[in-house]
Amino acid sequence: MSTDKRRTPDAGSARSRKRPASLCGRYPGVAVALLLCGCSAADSVNQGRWLVRQTRARLAFKHHRYGQALEECRAALQITPGLTYALRQAAEFQTMNVMGGAYLAGNDPARAEKALRQAIERADRCYGADDRRLWDPAGARMLVECTTGLASIYADRAEADKAGRLYRRAMAVEKRFHMDEAATAAALAGLDYAPYAARVKERLFRSWQPPAAQNKTVTVSLEIMGDGKIAHVALARPSGEEALDRYTLEAVRNAGPLPPPPAGAESPLLFEIELVGPVRE
Repeated sequence: MSTDKRRTPDAGSARSRKRPASLCGRYPGVAVALLLCGCSAADSVNQGRWLVRQTRARLAFKHHRYGQALEECRAALQITPGLTYALRQAAEFQTMNVMGGAYLAGNDPARAEKALRQAIERADRCYGADDRRLWDPAGARMLVECTTGLASIYADRAEADKAGRLYRRAMAVEKRFHMDEAATAAALAGLDYAPYAARVKERLFRSWQPPAAQNKTVTVSLEIMGDGKIAHVALARPSGEEALDRYTLEAVRNAGPLPPPPAGAESPLLFEIELVGPVRE
């Protein structure tokens, strides 16, 4: 969700009034809202106010200030009812996409699911629920973000059918716009292992009980043999606290043997598991 670092212009400035189309070039993604629905950049206070909030939300998200991003998104959604119907759908598509990503990053899948579903609904209203009408690369990338984000939530809940439909939709958009399909294809292939991954994660969480309350995230990679024995453990993404990282490696090793992988799985089977705090004392 990239955005320009240049200063946001005043929505009521003379430059904004005289050259509204410059907003599209200055802020990535604004073309989706203004051009996707066949609308020109009108001299509108509401459009300018929404644009400022949306830009701030993207900047906050880029710099991992997810709480601030959500505040800006909520403020942006208070403005969109003042837009024309078509422009409102495109604007809310963008804003809810950022909101869903911020909730996901903040480990709030329930709110993320709601926001991402609403974002996809707005996209469907723009495109007539037919991705073949999708022509804008920025809009295509945002649609992929929405669908894969929502699919990951369903995958974590072992709802493979829902996740699979969304991953396949994302892959179709990626293929059409010549995007890298590797990550989505890997996620789709991994759906068959979602129930097994949930069992492994449950076992690891029972073993992973840090002695003091933590609000950290540790990601470990492990190789699981056909009989469930753990062949290798390593830190994929450390927590930043050396003591917690050492404890995590020991706890994961002590969690074995794990449930045997599904029939036909590679041996050893490589898994990457995210362990998320807080953990109660």
